[in-house]
Amino acid sequence: MRRQKSAEKNKGFSLVELIIVIAVISILSTGIILGTGRIANWQLNKTTQAVNSALHSAMVQAMSKGNVSGVIFYELDEKYYASIITESCETASGGVYQLDDTKVVNTINLGKEPVTIVFHLKTLAGFPAAPIQLTNQSDKMNMTSAVEVMYNRSSGAVKKRMIGTDECNFDSIDISNGSSTQTIRIYAATGRHEIQ
Repeated sequence: MRRQKSAEKNKGFSLVELIIVIAVISILSTGIILGTGRIANWQLNKTTQAVNSALHSAMVQAMSKGNVSGVIFYELDEKYYASIITESCETASGGVYQLDDTKVVNTINLGKEPVTIVFHLKTLAGFPAAPIQLTNQSDKMNMTSAVEVMYNRSSGAVKKRMIGTDECNFDSIDISNGSSTQTIRIYAATGRHEIQ
């Protein structure tokens, strides 16, 4: 008789217990998913603020110090950097950058992948030029994917850049984490920039 009663009590989960377990798993899953999204957006915000700060720092230093002329953005070992520079790092042949430490005033760590950074330029006629996305480089003395933003020392204006045969102005920088994108608009004539 005792065996029969104990066997009846241990039949397994009741429906109520099963519903409670499913509810707890659902709540935990939702928390994990939301937490992951917040971390990704935090990294996106941090990188956007760092890019904006690097632009501001380079412009202010170019206008106030005689030795700073701009900033170069690049990706090295899957991390993004901005180096405040005293002169252009582009080689005479164009399209290749050599970041010699003697040209660097300071370097700012902007963040790492999976964030992407894309620069947009427009021709003087107002047509979009091909966007430039920073890609991972293995050697800072031979970078083919880097972007220099050079400033006029007296006005703070962003200097024009040649893309192929077209003279172009910087228009914006898109920073994306795959699900969200933040844009920094650049007003080349004044050097002003803002996060939109």
